[in-house]
Amino acid sequence: MTTYPLTMPQEAAWLSSVILLVVLVAVPLGWWQTRGRSGAAASLTVTIMAAVAVLIFYLIVIAPRLTNVAIGDGLLQVNTPPYARLEISRQEILAAYLADWQEVAALAPALRTGGAAIADYRTGNFQLRDERKVKDKDALAYFAGNFVMLIGFAMLVVQFFALRGIIVFGVAMIPLSIYAIHRMNKL
Repeated sequence: MTTYPLTMPQEAAWLSSVILLVVLVAVPLGWWQTRGRSGAAASLTVTIMAAVAVLIFYLIVIAPRLTNVAIGDGLLQVNTPPYARLEISRQEILAAYLADWQEVAALAPALRTGGAAIADYRTGNFQLRDERKVKDKDALAYFAGNFVMLIGFAMLVVQFFALRGIIVFGVAMIPLSIYAIHRMNKL
């Protein structure tokens, strides 16, 4: 099999480096803020921050280096760790070509179903933009705009109720989000 690595664009690599630097600075700062304090809260804070830093390091530095496309033995393999590993047989392939999704709007990633995006770099599972699926674009825009305004208003109200409000808001957003996704798919 011949393997072709997929590299991250320079702008995305620079932005990833900045994000990683911020995270790597935040962990020692979090430790410094909790030093002298005893108890589970201080340990939990540092542990969570360190785990997030390791995860971000993996997603920003290691995973993009493992992303590749392999061709051979009648198979096309697409590997985008940790999001997807896809094997397609020669019989299933209708066409294969290199395309710039910024030039061909129909190939632009529109909905992230599992993956990461930094600047112009996309990895993972994305649904492509298919404007033919939207039956009434004006209705979709109207609904989405009103839904975003509703969420913004709810976030303002939550600020007055502190932690309990945030928990209630988070729990209430689950069915509201499911309803919004269902409704937008109908438009």
